Amino acid sequence: MLNRVTPPPFKLIDSLEIQQPEKVDLGNDCPFYFINKGDQHVINLELVFEAGKWQEKSPGLSFFTAKMLKRGTTRYSSAAINEYFEQYGAFTEFSSGNDRLSLTVYVLNEHLENILALLVHLITDSVFSQEELEKEKKIQLSNLQVNLKKTSFLADRLFKERLFGADYPYGYNIQESDIDALERAALFDFLKGNIKGAPFVVIASGVVSSRECDMIQKYLGSVEVNDEVKSASHKFVSDFTPVYQELDEAVQTSIRIGSHMPGRNHPDVHKISVVNEILGGYFGSRLMKNLREEKGYTYGVYSRIVHMGHQSYLNIGADVIKESREDAIAEVFREMENLSENGIEEDELALVKNFMIGSFLTSIDSPFALASLFKLLYFNGLSYDFFSEKVKAIKNISAGDVKQVASQYFAHDGLLEISVG
Repeated sequence: MLNRVTPPPFKLIDSLEIQQPEKVDLGNDCPFYFINKGDQHVINLELVFEAGKWQEKSPGLSFFTAKMLKRGTTRYSSAAINEYFEQYGAFTEFSSGNDRLSLTVYVLNEHLENILALLVHLITDSVFSQEELEKEKKIQLSNLQVNLKKTSFLADRLFKERLFGADYPYGYNIQESDIDALERAALFDFLKGNIKGAPFVVIASGVVSSRECDMIQKYLGSVEVNDEVKSASHKFVSDFTPVYQELDEAVQTSIRIGSHMPGRNHPDVHKISVVNEILGGYFGSRLMKNLREEKGYTYGVYSRIVHMGHQSYLNIGADVIKESREDAIAEVFREMENLSENGIEEDELALVKNFMIGSFLTSIDSPFALASLFKLLYFNGLSYDFFSEKVKAIKNISAGDVKQVASQYFAHDGLLEISVG
């Protein structure tokens, strides 16, 4: 009879094989990578431009460019573009990030050619009309005004501003005055300098046969590419003075604690990720057990290592009962000090190892997930050895390693402390 009380034995993997993409030259010096996997005839197509906040000359240019690319062209109105995508059942996400701007589409293979034709039209013939810009500005102003009443939103903004400085791309926050002052001419200049005629990377995943490859080459290879986007350079200035911004009307306080961290190329990056997981990276973490289960200060608390193109940082966050703000912060520091001074028992470490490797293996079981992993490597100049090294580091990390890494990178001293509410 099956014993449902005793869990089955868990075996850590000895080797790792991840399907890597194939590469095709589009003919216009833009690379095209594809992962042909799966039996559902759906394709995920992504165009990635070096047009994120890092390339902005003023706040909002990248974000509004992503929004305005579907707001009208020389042939189609904003409504017509939306109807076009809906007609073919395509899901689109045009998004701007800290480092890049991405145009992502999920569509049935049978409709790929129609979608490709429109995508080329959007990046070459968008007009950014003043009327549509004013509509988008009103929408974003309204969204910002709503968000500025949320303690979590305010805490996130203040945390990044203090961590990197108000003039650094990762640190500055768009203000209502920035949106009001945004002009079509500046936005169109950003389009021309970073999207229209600029190089891009194409990544496709799903059922990507020779038929789909030929289509992508036909349409995206026809896009004229003129100039390389010049790499921008920025310097940050941190201010780690603790901040408590009290809001009388708030019923909770949003806490953010963190510091700068080594990037993905650092030899300790994988060990740091294990210590972070122990501290607050999963539901059974120490912070979750302490602040949620034992103290009842919060519904949830997290600890994350955030990696961006030019910086990485630790971000510990929770929304806590307002009256428990100081106690909650003290408990976060206590857990960090406990890891640094006392380390971890072998059974807890084994549990975290199993969880991390299991989670990683489930994250590579679909073509879309494989494409995400490839993007991480490609845009950070890493090889697939990065993931093999990750699994190896998780398997081999010792209790002594955990204590050493915790004391070196997660010490109480030198942490930024922000609370709003």
